[in-house]
Amino acid sequence: MRVIPDKVDEVKRILEDTPPFVDRPEQHEFFQRKFGLDPKHKKDTRNLSETRTITARIINEQKIKQAFITESLKSPIVRINADLIDKIAEHTSIDVKLVEETLKKLYPRGAVGSFMTEYFEMAFKGRDEATDFEKATVELFKEVFGYETRHVGPIGLTPDVLLLSDANGYCGIVDNKAYSRYTINNDHKNRMIHNYIRGISNYYDGTLPLSFFSYIAGGFGANINSQIQSISAETEINGSAISVSNIIALAEYHTASPLTHIRLREIFSVDRQVLLSDITG
Repeated sequence: MRVIPDKVDEVKRILEDTPPFVDRPEQHEFFQRKFGLDPKHKKDTRNLSETRTITARIINEQKIKQAFITESLKSPIVRINADLIDKIAEHTSIDVKLVEETLKKLYPRGAVGSFMTEYFEMAFKGRDEATDFEKATVELFKEVFGYETRHVGPIGLTPDVLLLSDANGYCGIVDNKAYSRYTINNDHKNRMIHNYIRGISNYYDGTLPLSFFSYIAGGFGANINSQIQSISAETEINGSAISVSNIIALAEYHTASPLTHIRLREIFSVDRQVLLSDITG
């Protein structure tokens, strides 16, 4: 277990609220059903009020739920659409109509949260799952924020993700760093300036101007703001760094109150680390 630095105070507040050791100790039946009688007996975990016959429909609904959860960990699901329904119907061999009814009943707003939990973990795993972190960022900016996205990292001497906003006439680049306290060293600075920004024609042949660069990491070192500003000053391209906690907060805020690509460009162009106040303000 670990606590990221910017969540220490929140964890302390949670731990200070100590619940009672035994809930409702005066209710003997509740105690017996929850904790059991003694070492020779098993606790009673039956839900007598909701006992029901297991039918073929219930079994199929469970299969649909399991398939949906698997998909929700691969990509953020913001809505139930025909492609998702067809994919789960094919995977489970269950009638499309039942799949659609089940998904719309259980997940009317999709399931972005499941993906975000997995995405958070990726930001702390170092190089072991770097490619998965890159691909997850591609899906995040495509499905949640509505950009056209390209995974350009495998080309070499390139950023991980290229973002295109045709409607608003710009592109942006994102570099993932799966570390808890990332610092832009001199080698990474030169790579961003000379290969990623000035060498954009090596991985993008379109006409949209580069509007910003951004780093996503588990957390950042104390000098991250001055390091971002140094790159920006030398290239005249605005930049930012955003922690995985805040990119998740941004996605949640955007899901509830959609942000335009112009507003998102402003957030990723602050020339320092992005704060919660930048998102909600």
